[in-house]
Amino acid sequence: MPYFVFCYFLANLLPVYTVREPVRGHTFKIVTMQPNFTLMNSRLSLFRLFLILGFLQLGIYQTVAQSLERNNDSKRPAPTAQQIQQKVLLSQRSPANMLPLTQNDVGSVTYGDALDQPRTEAICSVYTGTLSSTNPSLTSGRLNRNAVASSCATPKVCPGNFAAGTTFYYQTHTFTNPLNVSQCLTVTHQNTGSAGLPHLSIHNGPFNPANICTNYLADYGSSPAVGASVTFTFTIPANATITLVVTTTAANTFGAYSITLDGCQPLCSGTPAPGNTISSANPVCAGVNFTLSLQNATTGAGVTYQWQSATSAAGPWTNITGATNSTATVNQLAATFYRCQVTCQGTSTGTSNPLQVTMNPPLSCYCLPPPSNCTDNDVITRVRLSTLDNSSGCSAGPPPGYTSYTGTVAAPIVFSGAANPITVNTPTIWSENVSVWIDYNVNGQFEAN
Repeated sequence: MPYFVFCYFLANLLPVYTVREPVRGHTFKIVTMQPNFTLMNSRLSLFRLFLILGFLQLGIYQTVAQSLERNNDSKRPAPTAQQIQQKVLLSQRSPANMLPLTQNDVGSVTYGDALDQPRTEAICSVYTGTLSSTNPSLTSGRLNRNAVASSCATPKVCPGNFAAGTTFYYQTHTFTNPLNVSQCLTVTHQNTGSAGLPHLSIHNGPFNPANICTNYLADYGSSPAVGASVTFTFTIPANATITLVVTTTAANTFGAYSITLDGCQPLCSGTPAPGNTISSANPVCAGVNFTLSLQNATTGAGVTYQWQSATSAAGPWTNITGATNSTATVNQLAATFYRCQVTCQGTSTGTSNPLQVTMNPPLSCYCLPPPSNCTDNDVITRVRLSTLDNSSGCSAGPPPGYTSYTGTVAAPIVFSGAANPITVNTPTIWSENVSVWIDYNVNGQFEAN
């Protein structure tokens, strides 16, 4: 369409005619001219031409862009059913049509449109129930829902009671930790009823309806709304029996619920095979910490460890106090053998292969001072002790400012029972402090006495 319009206006804006003009000789030439009466009109027509060309260019750009867009759309894959559904769900999300997920006693309400789903692995136990007026009642008030959730990382203190004098009803369930170690468990509490806001609290031991803070352990701080759920974590002590308490939160208002406990560790089985004993350093220096570990890990819960030491591989073996984890950090003053006894569920014990950790020679263990650039004349220039007389300056190290003369300067001859003065010289521009350590027991340590 734009091309034909362009040609039409071009033909009408520039009318021309041709004449034959005689040329001297015997021939003619063709001259193209514009009539005089069209000159002024042609100026206006040229302006119109430029204006029309501008609109035509814009129309061409739009046509090309639309064509490119159609080409791009033809190459773009069609949206999947899942993508279309997600767009519909996103378009429907708004505070006006999102359900309240939790409610509490401090006026804090959360909204959402999805349930917290309990994990399907390591399920400990599942409980369901429906509250009614036939359940035991509370007359001293129920637990205050303070909108603060318990967690394994941040245990919560009892928030106190709420609405004393109102009758509330409750149900209880119990769960026992079968392990002799504590566990961090996850609780998913879902409101499965059509009304009511049941609240869940957990107690380490029996529940006392006359004093609801007795043995209190954890709660979410809010009640899940109808069709919603809440999730929180808590630490169950070793071999403990906990009580899960579900209460009504308003007079004569009941509801149904489900509770899922998960995160329970699978128990270990069989006799552990820890393999070799491994040390992070060997040989070591006296009094310097190093870490012991095991070649093979023992999976599952119910595993205990006890590290032992001995002066020989045959024993006798002595338990290392406090070394009851899969690794142990120790130090020693003499070569020592180490092993670990790994026990599953208190019955089957496997022992790691013993390892002897030996000692470094004392000269390899003396501590090094921090770096110094010898500014302000902080440098030792001369040391004299009996037959030893050594001059020194600021050394490049390492570390800077430090030099060991053990291999280059002969040891002095000292006399037992006699005075052996030590003289240390430093520059006299500033006052300097000098200390001397002598390793009398040759253990590689600079000790205070």
